[in-house]
Amino acid sequence: MYFATRNKIKSAVSILLVSVLWAALVSVPVFASFETVNLRDAVNMGFKDEVEADKKGGWTDQGTNDLREMPVGMQTFKDIPFDIINPKTNNGKSCIVLSGTEKPYFPKQTTIEINKKAKTIYFLHAAAWAISEVVAEYIITYDDGSKTEAPLTGYKEISEWYRPVDTGYSFVAWKWHNPYVNVDVGINLYEWENPLPQKTIRNIIFKTMDKKTVPVLLAITLSPDPAKFIKNDRRFQNQDSAIEFNGINLGNLAGLTFGWITAIVVLSIALPWAAIIVMLIIFIKYFRLKKEFKHTEIMAAIEKGNYQPETFATKPKRFILKSAIFLSCLLVGLGLGILFKSASMILIGLGLGMIAGIFVINEYFK
Repeated sequence: MYFATRNKIKSAVSILLVSVLWAALVSVPVFASFETVNLRDAVNMGFKDEVEADKKGGWTDQGTNDLREMPVGMQTFKDIPFDIINPKTNNGKSCIVLSGTEKPYFPKQTTIEINKKAKTIYFLHAAAWAISEVVAEYIITYDDGSKTEAPLTGYKEISEWYRPVDTGYSFVAWKWHNPYVNVDVGINLYEWENPLPQKTIRNIIFKTMDKKTVPVLLAITLSPDPAKFIKNDRRFQNQDSAIEFNGINLGNLAGLTFGWITAIVVLSIALPWAAIIVMLIIFIKYFRLKKEFKHTEIMAAIEKGNYQPETFATKPKRFILKSAIFLSCLLVGLGLGILFKSASMILIGLGLGMIAGIFVINEYFK
């Protein structure tokens, strides 16, 4: 009875730990899968510009006020891989620069072939002469001809490349201090979660609104996994009727009612906490039952006439030692998670700490 019940408890704890750990793992970009998009046929400018306003060369055609130190090849920003084109191997071209009133001679749009499915699309882009308006957009065209628009507002989804900052919608991926103009410059990473991931994406049209801003696109990466960083979500662009809830735009989610949307959001927030609470309850009950079972062992030994007090005298100490080992492993895991400054990594650290604690206890206190 004792061993059967103990095994059931261990199984339940193991299943719960694995579930929590898996939920944490899939929310960390390093455990997601990615596929970079080849932009070589679409790019029109390089990163380095020698002569200002000659309508050729690199970046936004502002001479040494450029992005010449941009790292090329396969690069990882915010745990997302990107294929940054080396202009030396692509006829001097490495990025897509569109027109704005400051530079009207650049193209107004370009089409990027995709022909793949994706749940999330990561864009590495920037803007020159950014303004707080919709300055460009990505038009996602599916294989059935339907389209979805992802507008880019300055200082939100797309950020100024001069002194770039995290906007809550996009995140600084890379910065460099340009000594020629004595200013920090860089690019931002923007993630867009596809509302129709079941459809194949035929192409993405990068289009300027032809305002003052000059938008620039460096790289695109696709992923079949959910978005990792979204804080303020503009995936569903019914701006007149969109409802904001906890920073997430809850417009018309494929016809769902507000009640269903609210329920989904509440569940997504509540379930992880519920799992943690249930896990703690199971552990508390586990240790309590072990104590009760030890008492049962003593009573059984007395009935059989082979009770030896010195054998059981050390068991409370062993229980305290086990608890100390378990808590130590838990704290070590928590500490490692905190070092990464990530809620997901903290969950992973807690999970690994619990597993390590259980392993040590079972291995050395058989």
